[in-house]
Amino acid sequence: MARKSLLAFVVLLAVTLTIMQFLPRDEYVLAIKPSISSDSPFSSDEKPIVSYLLLQNNRQYFWELQSLLSLTQQQVTALENVIRQEQLAIYARKDESRVAKSDPNLTPEEIRQRIGKLDHSNKSRETARSTRLAIQAILNAQQYQRFVEWVEAKWKDVVV
Repeated sequence: MARKSLLAFVVLLAVTLTIMQFLPRDEYVLAIKPSISSDSPFSSDEKPIVSYLLLQNNRQYFWELQSLLSLTQQQVTALENVIRQEQLAIYARKDESRVAKSDPNLTPEEIRQRIGKLDHSNKSRETARSTRLAIQAILNAQQYQRFVEWVEAKWKDVVV
């Protein structure tokens, strides 16, 4: 049974990644607006929010940030890659949950246990931390400080 679930997950992930290659980047923005639960979700690595913010409004926020920080083309490309990686990690977790819920023979309690074993909270924090560290490596100290201030201000605007 576990092998079938793993195989189903791998197939679903492969299909999702294949489809995403053919979509414009703006098409795979998170569809659900995250809820706010901290004053500083970016700095605290609470949740991966960068891709959500930077792909809002037809990437308007991304271009705003590019101008604000005077990013080089190399930095823009690197940030786009970080955003894509964060999105893929988020979609992988969603697919894991979908696979866990897909077995019709499981009771609701068994499904909750199976999803609990996926450890989404820690994986989300690790994705957020990885994104934050990658961005910190891309930007200089002044740009990074302005980036953090901008992200946290935008997050409050978007989720409130």
